[in-house]
Amino acid sequence: LNSLATSWKDLDNNKAYQFAEEAMLLSEKLADKENLALALEQLGWITYRRGNYRLSLDYALKAIDLYEGLDNAPGRGRVLMNIGAIHVE
Repeated sequence: LNSLATSWKDLDNNKAYQFAEEAMLLSEKLADKENLALALEQLGWITYRRGNYRLSLDYALKAIDLYEGLDNAPGRGRVLMNIGAIHVE
């Protein structure tokens, strides 16, 4: 589902959001922190592109907390760049 969200986020924000939201819910149910972090990252970027900066920041902060707990430096780096973009707006 996360791969589908990634594939669709530049083509159809609504469809990408649906896939990312489904990925988030499934990851929560399965206690899969890695995919949950990625789903939150996706949701953050999609809501950023929609202009909802507050919600985007909320998703990004949740994602970065998970990435830090997983010691996932590339994930943290991507989310930090997204947070920087949010603050520019």
